[in-house]
Amino acid sequence: MTMSSKREIVILDPAAGRDGILVPDGDDVSAPALLEYLIDRFTAPGGVVLDPFAGEGTTLVVAGRMGREGWGIERDPGRADRARRLLAVPARLLTADARRVLAETGNPPGRRPAATRARSAAPNSSGGAGHAFPAIDLCLSSPPFMERCEATSPLGGLEEPPRGYEAYIADLCGVYAGASRLLRPGGRVIVEAATIRSAAGVTDLAGDIAASIGTCLFFEGEIAVEWTGTGRGRTRCLVFGAAAVSDRPRARSKKTRRPVSRTEEER
Repeated sequence: MTMSSKREIVILDPAAGRDGILVPDGDDVSAPALLEYLIDRFTAPGGVVLDPFAGEGTTLVVAGRMGREGWGIERDPGRADRARRLLAVPARLLTADARRVLAETGNPPGRRPAATRARSAAPNSSGGAGHAFPAIDLCLSSPPFMERCEATSPLGGLEEPPRGYEAYIADLCGVYAGASRLLRPGGRVIVEAATIRSAAGVTDLAGDIAASIGTCLFFEGEIAVEWTGTGRGRTRCLVFGAAAVSDRPRARSKKTRRPVSRTEEER
Protein backbone atom coordinates (compact mmCIF):
# COMPACT_ATOMS: atom_id res chain seq x y z
CA MET A 1 0.00 0.00 0.00
CA THR A 2 1.25 3.48 -0.83
CA MET A 3 1.18 6.57 1.36
CA SER A 4 -1.94 8.67 0.78
CA SER A 5 -0.03 11.85 1.63
CA LYS A 6 3.39 12.96 2.85
CA ARG A 7 2.07 13.05 6.40
CA GLU A 8 -0.59 10.78 7.85
CA ILE A 9 -1.92 10.59 11.40
CA VAL A 10 -3.23 7.38 12.96
CA ILE A 11 -4.61 6.78 16.45
CA LEU A 12 -3.76 3.51 18.20
CA ASP A 13 -4.32 1.88 21.59
CA PRO A 14 -0.91 1.08 23.16
CA ALA A 15 -2.42 -1.78 25.17
CA ALA A 16 -3.72 -3.62 22.10
CA GLY A 17 -1.95 -6.67 20.69
CA ARG A 18 0.06 -7.58 23.81
CA ASP A 19 -1.51 -11.02 24.32
CA GLY A 20 1.18 -13.68 24.24
CA ILE A 21 4.06 -11.22 23.97
CA LEU A 22 6.34 -11.46 26.99
CA VAL A 23 8.42 -8.34 26.57
CA PRO A 24 9.11 -5.57 29.09
CA ASP A 25 7.39 -2.21 28.85
CA GLY A 26 9.62 0.72 28.10
CA ASP A 27 10.51 3.44 25.64
CA ASP A 28 12.88 1.09 23.81
CA VAL A 29 10.16 -1.46 23.02
CA SER A 30 7.81 -0.86 20.08
CA ALA A 31 4.12 -1.21 20.89
CA PRO A 32 2.71 -4.39 19.33
CA ALA A 33 -0.32 -2.39 18.15
CA LEU A 34 1.94 -0.22 16.00
CA LEU A 35 3.85 -3.19 14.64
CA GLU A 36 0.59 -4.95 13.75
CA TYR A 37 -0.66 -1.85 11.94
CA LEU A 38 2.51 -1.41 9.88
CA ILE A 39 3.04 -5.09 9.09
CA ASP A 40 -0.59 -5.51 8.02
CA ARG A 41 -0.48 -2.37 5.89
CA PHE A 42 2.84 -2.88 4.13
CA THR A 43 3.13 -6.67 3.80
CA ALA A 44 0.98 -9.65 2.85
CA PRO A 45 0.72 -13.00 4.65
CA GLY A 46 3.84 -15.01 3.95
CA GLY A 47 5.96 -11.88 3.60
CA VAL A 48 9.36 -11.37 5.20
CA VAL A 49 10.08 -8.70 7.84
CA LEU A 50 13.58 -7.72 9.03
CA ASP A 51 14.35 -5.80 12.23
CA PRO A 52 18.05 -4.80 12.32
CA PHE A 53 17.70 -3.61 15.94
CA ALA A 54 15.60 -6.50 17.21
CA GLY A 55 16.04 -5.89 20.95
CA GLU A 56 13.68 -8.17 22.88
CA GLY A 57 12.26 -9.62 19.66
CA THR A 58 8.86 -7.90 19.66
CA THR A 59 8.85 -7.24 15.91
CA LEU A 60 9.74 -10.83 15.12
CA VAL A 61 7.10 -12.21 17.49
CA VAL A 62 4.37 -10.00 16.04
CA ALA A 63 5.43 -10.84 12.48
CA GLY A 64 5.23 -14.56 13.21
CA ARG A 65 1.86 -14.21 14.88
CA MET A 66 0.57 -12.45 11.73
CA GLY A 67 1.77 -15.18 9.39
CA ARG A 68 4.94 -13.40 8.28
CA GLU A 69 8.54 -14.57 8.49
CA GLY A 70 10.43 -12.47 11.01
CA TRP A 71 14.22 -12.04 10.91
CA GLY A 72 16.38 -9.87 13.12
CA ILE A 73 19.79 -8.68 14.28
CA GLU A 74 20.62 -7.80 17.88
CA ARG A 75 24.04 -6.73 19.19
CA ASP A 76 23.39 -7.45 22.87
CA PRO A 77 23.77 -11.21 23.61
CA GLY A 78 21.49 -11.11 26.66
CA ARG A 79 18.64 -9.49 24.77
CA ALA A 80 19.13 -11.81 21.82
CA ASP A 81 18.99 -14.90 24.06
CA ARG A 82 15.76 -13.70 25.71
CA ALA A 83 14.23 -12.94 22.34
CA ARG A 84 15.08 -16.38 20.93
CA ARG A 85 13.05 -18.03 23.69
CA LEU A 86 9.96 -16.33 22.20
CA LEU A 87 10.60 -17.33 18.60
CA ALA A 88 9.36 -20.39 16.74
CA VAL A 89 12.57 -20.32 14.68
CA PRO A 90 15.34 -18.94 16.97
CA ALA A 91 17.96 -19.18 14.21
CA ARG A 92 16.31 -16.24 12.44
CA LEU A 93 17.76 -13.87 15.05
CA LEU A 94 21.45 -13.09 14.59
CA THR A 95 23.62 -11.84 17.45
CA ALA A 96 25.83 -9.26 15.74
CA ASP A 97 26.35 -5.58 15.00
CA ALA A 98 23.86 -4.52 12.31
CA ARG A 99 26.33 -1.93 11.03
CA ARG A 100 28.71 -4.70 9.99
CA VAL A 101 26.15 -7.30 8.96
CA LEU A 102 24.38 -4.99 6.52
CA ALA A 103 27.45 -3.16 5.22
CA GLU A 104 27.51 -5.21 2.01
CA THR A 105 24.44 -7.06 0.85
CA GLY A 106 24.72 -7.21 -2.92
CA ASN A 107 22.70 -4.93 -5.17
CA PRO A 108 22.31 -1.13 -5.12
CA PRO A 109 19.09 0.18 -3.49
CA GLY A 110 16.05 -0.06 -5.72
CA ARG A 111 17.12 -3.14 -7.70
CA ARG A 112 15.76 -6.66 -7.45
CA PRO A 113 17.93 -8.91 -5.25
CA ALA A 114 20.22 -11.02 -7.43
CA ALA A 115 19.08 -14.16 -5.62
CA THR A 116 16.42 -15.11 -3.15
CA ARG A 117 18.99 -14.89 -0.36
CA ALA A 118 21.76 -12.39 0.32
CA ARG A 119 24.71 -13.31 2.51
CA SER A 120 26.33 -11.04 5.09
CA ALA A 121 30.00 -11.06 6.01
CA ALA A 122 29.38 -11.10 9.77
CA PRO A 123 29.75 -14.15 11.99
CA ASN A 124 26.55 -15.67 13.28
CA SER A 125 25.67 -16.31 16.91
CA SER A 126 27.20 -19.77 16.87
CA GLY A 127 30.51 -18.59 15.50
CA GLY A 128 29.94 -19.64 11.89
CA ALA A 129 31.39 -17.97 8.83
CA GLY A 130 28.31 -16.03 7.81
CA HIS A 131 24.55 -15.68 7.94
CA ALA A 132 22.05 -15.70 5.09
CA PHE A 133 19.01 -13.44 4.98
CA PRO A 134 16.16 -13.88 2.53
CA ALA A 135 14.90 -11.13 0.28
CA ILE A 136 12.54 -9.03 2.42
CA ASP A 137 9.27 -7.15 2.01
CA LEU A 138 9.72 -4.80 4.95
CA CYS A 139 12.58 -3.53 7.11
CA LEU A 140 10.88 -2.31 10.29
CA SER A 141 12.65 -1.15 13.43
CA SER A 142 13.08 1.40 16.16
CA PRO A 143 16.82 2.08 16.50
CA PRO A 144 18.41 2.91 19.86
CA PHE A 145 17.87 6.65 20.38
CA MET A 146 20.65 9.19 20.91
CA GLU A 147 20.49 12.88 21.77
CA ARG A 148 22.58 15.47 19.95
CA CYS A 149 24.39 16.37 23.19
CA GLU A 150 25.60 12.80 23.79
CA ALA A 151 29.05 11.59 22.78
CA THR A 152 28.78 7.78 22.96
CA SER A 153 26.64 6.04 20.37
CA PRO A 154 24.16 3.42 21.64
CA LEU A 155 24.89 1.43 18.49
CA GLY A 156 28.32 0.46 19.78
CA GLY A 157 28.12 0.97 23.51
CA LEU A 158 30.87 1.92 25.92
CA GLU A 159 33.39 -0.37 24.26
CA GLU A 160 33.64 2.07 21.33
CA PRO A 161 35.33 5.49 21.55
CA PRO A 162 32.97 8.49 21.55
CA ARG A 163 32.19 9.53 17.96
CA GLY A 164 29.27 11.91 18.44
CA TYR A 165 25.76 12.34 17.13
CA GLU A 166 26.61 12.91 13.46
CA ALA A 167 28.53 9.62 13.29
CA TYR A 168 25.54 7.88 14.89
CA ILE A 169 23.19 9.27 12.23
CA ALA A 170 25.62 8.23 9.48
CA ASP A 171 25.79 4.71 10.94
CA LEU A 172 21.98 4.45 10.92
CA CYS A 173 21.93 5.54 7.29
CA GLY A 174 24.40 2.78 6.46
CA VAL A 175 22.31 0.13 8.23
CA TYR A 176 19.08 1.04 6.47
CA ALA A 177 20.75 1.50 3.10
CA GLY A 178 22.19 -1.99 3.51
CA ALA A 179 18.81 -3.41 4.50
CA SER A 180 17.21 -1.78 1.46
CA ARG A 181 19.41 -3.92 -0.80
CA LEU A 182 17.51 -6.94 0.45
CA LEU A 183 14.12 -5.45 -0.48
CA ARG A 184 11.90 -7.10 -3.01
CA PRO A 185 10.31 -4.72 -5.55
CA GLY A 186 7.73 -2.60 -3.75
CA GLY A 187 9.30 -3.23 -0.36
CA ARG A 188 9.69 -0.55 2.30
CA VAL A 189 12.08 0.58 5.02
CA ILE A 190 10.21 2.01 8.02
CA VAL A 191 12.05 3.65 10.91
CA GLU A 192 10.27 4.42 14.18
CA ALA A 193 11.74 7.56 15.74
CA ALA A 194 10.74 10.68 17.66
CA THR A 195 11.57 14.24 18.62
CA ILE A 196 13.49 14.00 21.89
CA ARG A 197 13.04 16.66 24.56
CA SER A 198 15.23 16.72 27.64
CA ALA A 199 16.95 19.13 30.00
CA ALA A 200 19.77 19.29 27.44
CA GLY A 201 17.48 20.58 24.70
CA VAL A 202 15.54 19.27 21.72
CA THR A 203 16.88 16.66 19.29
CA ASP A 204 14.86 16.25 16.11
CA LEU A 205 15.99 12.66 15.74
CA ALA A 206 13.25 11.71 13.29
CA GLY A 207 14.01 14.69 11.08
CA ASP A 208 17.74 14.02 11.11
CA ILE A 209 17.22 10.35 10.25
CA ALA A 210 14.87 11.25 7.40
CA ALA A 211 17.33 13.76 5.96
CA SER A 212 20.22 11.28 6.13
CA ILE A 213 18.47 8.17 4.80
CA GLY A 214 16.76 10.34 2.19
CA THR A 215 20.12 10.79 0.47
CA CYS A 216 20.09 7.14 -0.65
CA LEU A 217 16.43 6.07 -0.41
CA PHE A 218 13.22 7.78 -1.50
CA PHE A 219 11.35 9.33 1.44
CA GLU A 220 7.67 8.53 0.88
CA GLY A 221 6.27 10.20 3.98
CA GLU A 222 5.68 10.10 7.71
CA ILE A 223 3.04 8.28 9.72
CA ALA A 224 2.48 10.12 13.00
CA VAL A 225 0.97 7.91 15.71
CA GLU A 226 -1.16 9.37 18.49
CA TRP A 227 -1.74 7.07 21.47
CA THR A 228 -5.08 6.83 23.29
CA GLY A 229 -5.44 6.83 27.07
CA THR A 230 -1.81 7.60 27.85
CA GLY A 231 0.68 10.39 28.21
CA ARG A 232 2.99 8.69 25.75
CA GLY A 233 4.36 11.14 23.20
CA ARG A 234 3.75 10.99 19.49
CA THR A 235 5.58 8.27 17.59
CA ARG A 236 6.90 9.14 14.14
CA CYS A 237 7.29 6.40 11.55
CA LEU A 238 9.41 7.35 8.54
CA VAL A 239 8.56 5.43 5.37
CA PHE A 240 11.14 4.95 2.61
CA GLY A 241 11.02 3.16 -0.71
CA ALA A 242 14.10 1.72 -2.37
CA ALA A 243 13.61 3.69 -5.59
CA ALA A 244 16.87 4.47 -7.35
CA VAL A 245 17.77 8.14 -7.53
CA SER A 246 16.95 8.22 -11.25
CA ASP A 247 13.46 6.87 -10.50
CA ARG A 248 12.51 9.56 -7.98
CA PRO A 249 10.04 12.29 -8.87
CA ARG A 250 11.96 15.09 -10.57
CA ALA A 251 10.56 17.76 -8.25
CA ARG A 252 12.25 16.10 -5.28
CA SER A 253 15.44 14.86 -6.91
CA LYS A 254 17.51 17.89 -5.85
CA LYS A 255 16.43 18.12 -2.25
CA THR A 256 15.17 15.56 0.23
CA ARG A 257 11.93 16.62 1.82
CA ARG A 258 12.24 16.47 5.58
CA PRO A 259 9.26 15.85 7.88
CA VAL A 260 8.15 18.83 9.96
CA SER A 261 9.25 18.42 13.56
CA ARG A 262 6.90 19.06 16.44
CA THR A 263 9.13 21.95 17.49
CA GLU A 264 8.57 23.59 14.10
CA GLU A 265 4.81 22.90 14.32
CA GLU A 266 4.63 24.78 17.61
CA ARG A 267 6.24 27.92 16.21
